Amino acid sequence: MASSSSICVYFDYRFINLPSSDSKAERKLKIQDLTKRLSPDSESFRLIGEFITLIDDDIVLAEKRAIFRDKVIERYEKLEEKIDEIRRDLENSS
Repeated sequence: MASSSSICVYFDYRFINLPSSDSKAERKLKIQDLTKRLSPDSESFRLIGEFITLIDDDIVLAEKRAIFRDKVIERYEKLEEKIDEIRRDLENSS
């Protein structure tokens, strides 16, 4: 399963600019493969769906990538806080 950070890195480096018309279909298939691993109700899934629409419409993606990256970073920060909280609870219970 792909982690959110690997998906974010994929978008940051593979999709800095829109793909040429020759590679759009291939890149869309790769994106769709990544989205199969996400919950259809998630914000990431929704944003990726918008991203695919933007590829079709040939619109600059910087703003959408930034939103997606920020959501991934926010999620990881929350997970790190929870992990730290669990560690503290375990240490205090010993």
